[in-house]
Formats: sequence, structure tokens, C-alpha cells
Amino acid sequence: MEFSAKTILITGATSGLGQCAASKFLQQGHTVIITGRDESKLKQATQSIRYHSPASSKLFTVVMDQDNVDSIKQGVDTLKSMDIGQLDIVIHNAGGMQGERETIQRVEKTIFVNAVAPWYLTLQLIPLMQQQEGRILFVTSSLHDPDARAGKKEDKVDAMLRYPDLDNLDGHVWWESMPFYRLSKLAQLWLMYLLAERYPHLSINAFCPGFVPTTMLNRHSSLPLRLLMRHVLSWMSFVTSEDAAADDYVYYATDDQFTNVTGKLFKKKQVEESSKASKDMTKARQFWNIACDICQLPDHRIE
Repeated sequence: MEFSAKTILITGATSGLGQCAASKFLQQGHTVIITGRDESKLKQATQSIRYHSPASSKLFTVVMDQDNVDSIKQGVDTLKSMDIGQLDIVIHNAGGMQGERETIQRVEKTIFVNAVAPWYLTLQLIPLMQQQEGRILFVTSSLHDPDARAGKKEDKVDAMLRYPDLDNLDGHVWWESMPFYRLSKLAQLWLMYLLAERYPHLSINAFCPGFVPTTMLNRHSSLPLRLLMRHVLSWMSFVTSEDAAADDYVYYATDDQFTNVTGKLFKKKQVEESSKASKDMTKARQFWNIACDICQLPDHRIE
């Protein structure tokens, strides 16, 4: 099939998988916009990408801090002022895990950055997107599933993911770093499913690139967990390299077979059944409305 160059936005692409994927898209001839929290990181990323990608003249940057609604608004305004035409593909790559409890509005920071921020950005970008064949991808994790083990089994963590307490989204009752990361990925899937339902003209999906020891998750974990990831788990058969995971970004973003596919979770290039908790649309709608309140979008509430 004839090659069709796309305009692709990748959030949080100043390092890791996002930066690697940006290089691959540029090498294929696409126009790429990367976001980062400040100019210095974007400058460093640009230098690195240009070293690997001859077509770096098609690379653009936008300052956008995912833990700040005003910064997201300003980033979208910057996009509108750029002469790039319509967006074809958005990849919500930005994310992380907090080492200490911190709140933004009504939720813990991990939940805001990994779930609320990409949802809010999606709503702002939809008017800029190609109305047919536009794609929105959320980079998620199998750890949203309570049956996925992340260390020793703990009844409190298991219960939190199976029966999420939306009154404790800020962690004031109980908080731990990894469980709230997992909860953020569950909330991300809730929002993905509802977005796909509300905007059927777009292809809105999520994918899990697998466990990559060099990602942001590793950098924000405790020292013992970082050592385990890098020196023990990195040799396990289920581990994915950064390069291979970035190939998945390219595959899900550009392969023609996903043109009319929406509301799905993918892993290893196949449809993956998400957890029972992620299909709880009552909780999903409640969380959606919480996000609306946080971002002051009353017209988007689901009644």
C-alpha cells in the first residue's frame, strides 16, 4: 500500500520509549511533535533524536507539563499556532510513578498524570484531529489487573484494584507508590473505554508495550525495586527491550488493520482482555465525572 505520512504527537517523549519511538517515526518520514515539561529537556531530546534521524527537520517540540492543567492548555494553544495541519495520531506516552505522596486537586499525582491529564489533553486535541482515521493511543500496563503480580501478594492492594475506593483517590486513607500506579492505569482504561464510546469516528485504544527495565517506572521506583528490575528482572523472558517496545508504538499507530478498531486493549500485537475491574462502567463514569470536576469541564459530565 502507498505510504501516507502522518502527523504524530507523542507526550513525554524527552527520554525512554517516547524518544525512541519518535526517532522511528521520523525515519519513516512522518512529522513528529514531542512534548516535555521544560525547554531544556526538549532541547536535549531534540539533539539526541537528530543524531539518529536524518529527517529531523520534521521534528517539532511543545512544552507541556502533564501535572498542570494550565500548562496543558498552553501547550494546546502552541499546537494551534503551529503550521502543521491536522493531527493524525496522538500517543499518550507521558506518565510515571511517585516516590512520595503528592496530590493535585482531588487525586494523588500519579493518578492525575497517568489518567486525568491524558484524558483532558485528548478532549482538547480532538478538534485538531483528522475526523476520519484519526488514532489516539494510551500506553498502559498489565498491572492495572489485580491478578497481575507486582511483588508479594497483599490483600489491601488486591482489594483496592478489585473494588476501587473513589473516595481515596488522593491517598489520604492509605497510600503506597506501586498500588497507586496500578490504580492510575486502571483509571486510564476506564477513560479510554468511555472516550471510544463517545467519539466513535476516532480509533481510541490502549496498548501495553511490556516490561521495559529502563522506563520511567524504573526511575521512580524505590532503590531495592530499581535494582531488582535492572539486574534481575531484566534477564527474564518476559522483559522487552526499549527498541522492541518502540516498534510496538509504530505498529499500533500506523498499521492499516487498526483503522476502524476502537475501544480495545492490545498486547504483543493481539487483543488483550482487560481486567473485570476495567469493565466496571459505573466506576468508570464516576471517575470520568471526577475528572470533569478537576478540570472544570461541566459540559462533559455524564449524568
